[in-house]
Amino acid sequence: MVRQHYSRALAGAIYFGRPTLVGYCMLRSSKTIMEAAMWDKIEHEGYEIWVLPVLAYGPPAPGTLYHFIGYVCRHGANAHLAGQSERFQEFVETFHSEDEARDAGYRAGRRLLDTFVGNS
Repeated sequence: MVRQHYSRALAGAIYFGRPTLVGYCMLRSSKTIMEAAMWDKIEHEGYEIWVLPVLAYGPPAPGTLYHFIGYVCRHGANAHLAGQSERFQEFVETFHSEDEARDAGYRAGRRLLDTFVGNS
């Protein structure tokens, strides 16, 4: 998948006669792919819940503990703009696997949305 983005970036740079943009395009494309691969999304009550499990400390090793960060937003919202999303995280409780942290993040996001939807 990354190679496809490299070749598109290279083809675009050659077509437009700007070989200096190749490195920038490749870096930007691979970074976007990596970021999208790390975040997971589910839908709940017409909203999106995005969750990212993060290491509690240190490099990954057997027995590594995890936390999570996440945000909720409406479909199509730009989560980087103020007021478009609500962020949440858990840095006190630890989880024994990435999947456990992700599931806990989804539960936290659902609870947050249920309070929003219930109060509106």
